[in-house]
Amino acid sequence: MAAMLSAAVREELEEMQSSRPNRPDDLARFEGLTNFLEELAKSLDRLAEAIEQAGKNPGSGDYSSAREIVTAIRDRIESWASENKGMVAGIWRTGIIGVSTSF
Repeated sequence: MAAMLSAAVREELEEMQSSRPNRPDDLARFEGLTNFLEELAKSLDRLAEAIEQAGKNPGSGDYSSAREIVTAIRDRIESWASENKGMVAGIWRTGIIGVSTSF
């Protein structure tokens, strides 16, 4: 699931590039959002890798690395949403909170 979410985020980032704004204020917000989404995709990739590594050793039950990544993702999403209240509205807020809750 983490790998699929990462791919979806990267796909969205590609689509967003076609609507890159020109105004300085809008561009700054756009770049902040794209940086956040790139960071999220990288974290999801690390999570997928941590889960895969833990799964290679059946019975070990050591998912502590994955748990730490999940906590960091959740905290980063909450922080970003708090910092960008004006941008996070309606469906965006629901989506970000939904992803955060799933972790």
